[in-house]
Amino acid sequence: MSDTTIVKLSRFKWDAASYPIPSIDALSAPGMYDLDAQTPEESHQYESAGALLDRLERTIKEWRAKLPSNAQPLIEAIVPGGWIVVCEFVEQGHNGIAIRGKAGDRECLLLVHQANLQLLCTIEKLDNEKPGTTIGFVRLGGKRTEA
Repeated sequence: MSDTTIVKLSRFKWDAASYPIPSIDALSAPGMYDLDAQTPEESHQYESAGALLDRLERTIKEWRAKLPSNAQPLIEAIVPGGWIVVCEFVEQGHNGIAIRGKAGDRECLLLVHQANLQLLCTIEKLDNEKPGTTIGFVRLGGKRTEA
């Protein structure tokens, strides 16, 4: 899959064509995992919510670096009946993720098993009145980072 998948969504009021969208390969488990050479505990670790959030954070940072200054990544969690604009991902144990965000103009918190997480990655145009925002990541133990 190409890093420059063309994006055209009807809710955009601007032409987002030719802006790079992250490759699905960037979110895949790295090839460095040799599952045959690891103990079951070691091979199980790459499947954790923390490992997923690490890959997601890295991908968003790489994607953001490729976008022009008037655009930023917009991550939306897809939920029944709509979506949540993601402000922060919080690791909740081995398989859980809490998503803090906005559903319309309401603040919300969604708790989800990582296997049920569905994300729509789009591009948001920035104007002079709207400053850019980052997406927060909180790991077990409270370590905070941003992408």
